[in-house]
Amino acid sequence: MRTAAGRAILIHVDRPIAQVHLDIECGSDPIRGRISEAGARGRSFSGWIELVQEIEDARLGTPAGGEVSNNGGGERLGSLPGAKAPGGP
Repeated sequence: MRTAAGRAILIHVDRPIAQVHLDIECGSDPIRGRISEAGARGRSFSGWIELVQEIEDARLGTPAGGEVSNNGGGERLGSLPGAKAPGGP
C-alpha cells in the first residue's frame, strides 16, 4: 500500500496460483510423502528441506527436478548470496 497526499492507494496485482496435492506418510520420521501439481506426475520427498524445495518449485513454476533461471526474477530456496549451511565451508 502506498499513500499519496494523505490518502491510501491500494494496488491489486493478479498473480497465478499454484495448486499442489500433498500425500504424507503418517508417523514417518523424517516427514515423507509425495507432492504433485495438477496434470503433473507426483514427486517423492523425504524431510522438511525437500518438501519446502518442492513447494518452491511449484511456486516458481519450475518443472520437476528443473533449474530456475534468473530471467524469471524468482529466487530458489538457499539462493541468497553469502548464505551458508551450518557447519559448511
